[in-house]
Amino acid sequence: MFKEAYRRASNFYQGIKPARALQYIEIIERVVRVGDVIVLRSEFTERLTPGYWSHAGIYVGAAQGKRREVVEARGYGVHAIPLKKYVRANNVAVLRPHAPYEDRLRGAKKAKHYIGTPFDWTFDFNDDSKLCCTELVYDIYKETLDLSLHSVKHLPRKHAFFLPDDFFDHGFRVAWVSPGVSAVWMRQGAN
Repeated sequence: MFKEAYRRASNFYQGIKPARALQYIEIIERVVRVGDVIVLRSEFTERLTPGYWSHAGIYVGAAQGKRREVVEARGYGVHAIPLKKYVRANNVAVLRPHAPYEDRLRGAKKAKHYIGTPFDWTFDFNDDSKLCCTELVYDIYKETLDLSLHSVKHLPRKHAFFLPDDFFDHGFRVAWVSPGVSAVWMRQGAN
């Protein structure tokens, strides 16, 4: 039932006019680097995720003249999406892992390897046979950045996980953020 509701809402969301962050696509294209994590706040996903930021994906670049792509996990699984389509959101932040270029490149390759993996509707970070958006990024960088899971008190989950807001406190720095986003939402770890 939740999957069907997500599909319908997602189809509706795709019909909404381009969001505010899309006007910054040229800046985002200049700033973003392979292996960067791009977090979003949108009208649709902000209702599904606690915290300010509501979605995360990993920028994998463009191969041999192809389109710039982000690998993300949404209700229909892990897939690649054009960067211009991905940033259809109210606010966007580009986060750069505190990791050498080789590790970020390996992260992008690992993200591509996950394409086709089903979506994790249970949000169980102990099982990588299915992935949600933050689980995808967490799995790619957990060892390189020594990321750790935590419990979110107000959610009815039996296991710990990682929220999009958590990237600001753990191993990432802000490379760019939509103008007007409060410093409160960039959290102290991003300074």
